[in-house]
Amino acid sequence: MKRRRNAFHIEHIIPLHRNGSDELENLAFACDGCNSLKWTHIEWPDPESGQGVPLFNSRKEEWSVHFAWNDDFTTLTGLTPEGRATLDLVKMNQPGLVNVRKALIAIGVHPR
Repeated sequence: MKRRRNAFHIEHIIPLHRNGSDELENLAFACDGCNSLKWTHIEWPDPESGQGVPLFNSRKEEWSVHFAWNDDFTTLTGLTPEGRATLDLVKMNQPGLVNVRKALIAIGVHPR
């Protein structure tokens, strides 16, 4: 029997072993791919500067401050060091995800 995979995981924004908690403000939905790449990281080098920066925290920060869509809404751009580092770590613009976004646009359900 094939194992069923859930669409989203409950992610600890600050991992438990890094003094995070199970409180709601430390939990977020994340897709399996992103959550498995983020794993226990709370910071990552900004690809532009090479400096380690905190990852985007969806519970405390505004998405639009850190990220923007390209003109056709298929690729994300990091607007800040935190945004660039987060996109780099979780590989948000890999070809498979860009193709999914194209399909979502085609059927009218892309969350632009």
